Amino acid sequence: MADGSRDKLLGSGGTGYQIRDTMDQVDQVKGIMRKNIDTVLERDSKIQNLNERSDALQVGANQFLQTGTQLKRKMWWKNIKFYDCYWSCGCHCSRYSDWSYSNSKQRRKKAINEAKLKL
Repeated sequence: MADGSRDKLLGSGGTGYQIRDTMDQVDQVKGIMRKNIDTVLERDSKIQNLNERSDALQVGANQFLQTGTQLKRKMWWKNIKFYDCYWSCGCHCSRYSDWSYSNSKQRRKKAINEAKLKL
């Protein structure tokens, strides 16, 4: 209500002050309620913002997990390929060294036998 209509409603009697005090209290309560409603609406917008940020963080975490898993698999295969190559080279080198050692051993025996025959 506007102040002019309020004065008409209250009149000029002694109870007018009591009604005026009551209406002032009602106005104070309305102001407090409006402030509380504004606070609740502000809190709601903050909660919505927090939910949006939380969802975005969850999406980022899932993407990080997928990328990490892919990288782990990639590095595992790279490691397997490296050790396979390392092992294959090691086997070939050891075979060659065994072959060359046995070959040189046979050549030495042959040379010794030839030297014995010449004597």
